[in-house]
Amino acid sequence: MAQRIGRPSKRPAPAGDGAPAIPFEFDPPGSDFESDHLTTQDVDGGQRITWPLIGKSFFLPDRGGKPAGVKFYVDLRTIEQTNPQLAIHRLGGFSLGDYHEFFMHGVPAHRAYRFGSVEASFGEGSPLLARLFWGVFYEKYWGEWSTNASLRITNCSLETVERYVIAAFLEYKKEIGFLPGIQQIDFGQLEFGEELDTEAEGRGVVRAPPVVTDIEPLRFYMAGLNSDDEAACLSFYRVLEYYAFMQQAVQVTTLRRDPTVSDADFTRRTLEIASREEKGPIFKLLGEITTPDILQAAVNGGVVKEARQTLINEALYAYRNSIVHGKFGSAFTLRSQSVLAPDAEAGVWRGLLQDLAWAALQNLGSKA
Repeated sequence: MAQRIGRPSKRPAPAGDGAPAIPFEFDPPGSDFESDHLTTQDVDGGQRITWPLIGKSFFLPDRGGKPAGVKFYVDLRTIEQTNPQLAIHRLGGFSLGDYHEFFMHGVPAHRAYRFGSVEASFGEGSPLLARLFWGVFYEKYWGEWSTNASLRITNCSLETVERYVIAAFLEYKKEIGFLPGIQQIDFGQLEFGEELDTEAEGRGVVRAPPVVTDIEPLRFYMAGLNSDDEAACLSFYRVLEYYAFMQQAVQVTTLRRDPTVSDADFTRRTLEIASREEKGPIFKLLGEITTPDILQAAVNGGVVKEARQTLINEALYAYRNSIVHGKFGSAFTLRSQSVLAPDAEAGVWRGLLQDLAWAALQNLGSKA
């Protein structure tokens, strides 16, 4: 998510060196791609759409028995499958050969930077971006095209584009004081629904369940709800760690209150509890709170092959450690989340861990 870091810079913008390869603005706007910006050529099975400014084109296939020019909208997956040189980054942008473009959260100023032979500029979305995403970009929800911005990167391979995206973000932050972020044009982010169905005099007071009084795990849970996927996974996992530790503490308290346990035995057995393998208490907790629905969701999400408790225990522990401890040559896979598109696996684990954290709060939390 884009965020403002500190205050905007008081320094004047640098003069720069010439105009950027991709104009900051288009006249007419990039959304008027059929007017002057793009050219269309009928070819076998569809149309060839070209942006002469950069010399890039893609094939727009016919669909449903109708020519591409008649049936205006062709879904992005179909376009991507018929264009080997085209990569769609979820619904956040695209790469076409050595040209790349991404929707941005509302950046406050147009800027351009050159990194060797690679140029990155923040400006109005191009006609090519508009043409590709016009089937999912509805101004009703995302604002007029001219009010949106994009990051345009030229002369860069697909394999290296992410490093230049990050470099452009950091330069922009350094100069403007604002950290950009890629906007996913995704209807899943929108909430559709009817107005609340309430009686004229009001619905009355609803009796709610008892309140969980354990403030630390509640804070972890709330932090997870307000974080991106990987950070959310760690916050929800901390809820599980909290209650796994509390179960160990209960064992120690039980030993301390047992009159048949000598001081020596109490010390020995307490050390045994404290020195157990880290994942043991987590696995014990998971065994108590994992429901069949959670197991099936793990299978459906592709993180385990079978709905078995031991499989989800090991998979969850390995995923958590890949984020926290993963490094080259270690026992845990090194994971880092791409800035170009959300991590699908992280999204699956986020849902599972949220359900598990909620189950731990409801089943093990103190109530009032």
